[in-house]
Amino acid sequence: MRFQEILLTSFLVCLPVALKAQLSKDDILKNLTEIKSLELSDDNSSGYDVMAQKIGEARIVLLGEQTHGHGTTFIAKTKIIKYLIENKGFDVVAFESSFYEINKIWESDLAIEKKLSVTRTEIYPAWSASEELDLFFDFIKEANVNGKRVDLTGFDCKHDLPYGQKNYIVDFHTFLLKTKIPIVGSSEYLKFKPILETLIKLKMNFREDASSRPNQTDYRLFNDVLDSTKNQLNNIEKTEEVEFWIQEVKSLKKFAQSTWVTSKLKGAARLATRDSAMAENLIWLAANKFRNRKIIVWAASYHIAKEKQELSFNGIDSKSIELLGNMVNLRMPGQVYSLNIIGGSGTYGEWFKQKYYKYPINITKGSLEMEFVSMPYKYAFIDIKNLPNKDGFLMAGTSHNAMKANWNKVFDGVIYIKSMSPPTYTIR
Repeated sequence: MRFQEILLTSFLVCLPVALKAQLSKDDILKNLTEIKSLELSDDNSSGYDVMAQKIGEARIVLLGEQTHGHGTTFIAKTKIIKYLIENKGFDVVAFESSFYEINKIWESDLAIEKKLSVTRTEIYPAWSASEELDLFFDFIKEANVNGKRVDLTGFDCKHDLPYGQKNYIVDFHTFLLKTKIPIVGSSEYLKFKPILETLIKLKMNFREDASSRPNQTDYRLFNDVLDSTKNQLNNIEKTEEVEFWIQEVKSLKKFAQSTWVTSKLKGAARLATRDSAMAENLIWLAANKFRNRKIIVWAASYHIAKEKQELSFNGIDSKSIELLGNMVNLRMPGQVYSLNIIGGSGTYGEWFKQKYYKYPINITKGSLEMEFVSMPYKYAFIDIKNLPNKDGFLMAGTSHNAMKANWNKVFDGVIYIKSMSPPTYTIR
């Protein structure tokens, strides 16, 4: 989650101020549509209709954000989600939060209001603790109460929020005992259980916790038991529950790797295993649980990048980097639309700091944002996929720091917001 801090060291962001964007104002205007409002109650669909046309028949729409410190972006995402659900047949919203927890909660028999309340505790608090997310949850409740089925899901491999901390170990062991697969009665499984408990009990820490890693022998045993569990589950009768846990076992193995191995790496390399797990979970959801449905993804802009070759990773070979958007796009060609959100002015917050400071948004001369600032639009959509860009242009695509890249290969579209404000947290 700490993408601003990570990306400051991950990407080549120290660019000459005088660098000119490789786009003309005419290029931008030909592909730009004004959006009149972000208000959920405003029925004016100006701008959203054009965006929907560009999305076309994509089954997955990826909604990004430069950091998790933009309350205005949360509102914009909710407006886009509402429009796509009401007009484009989307009916699943997938958060960059836990795969196991949110799926289990949403499959429960809880009434919709209680289900949403519990689900909110399993969505990372940078989003869920903000007042701006009230709008989102009110809309999802209203849609379901009025007969429009809208499901929530998650795709992250982590297990560090209340529901998972309380239920994961029991659920995992109960399920395996029910299957009666051989590994459950083995001496290796008895040694495996306390290692798993150590991993799951780790609280939310986006620096991970390599210090809790078991010794080499125990870590090898941990992975061997998970491999045996997956193989033995593949040999029994397939039910929806069995299929789900096979995927969760794969995700769990990568969660351990992300926590105990790649967390020791620097920059973007630290995120590679987690992105890989998130991508595989999302692909599984699209191919299995929601195979005939359309999914909107709520995540960071870094994760939803469709083309990693266009980004610079501070000297790290992009072959060693995995990005959710890139992986999903390769596995589901023609079915994925990636939409980024940028700002022209205002402030943002750093949610992960002990004291919640506000920081000014500073845009770079020659950037796409600078072109927008000179235009009379509060909000706009630009189809960057069709910009005549060969040499790249400046944009703050994956953080607040402008970088030159072929952004029209990384994202398909961009929402521009003239003035940003940070989220509102009642209790911090």
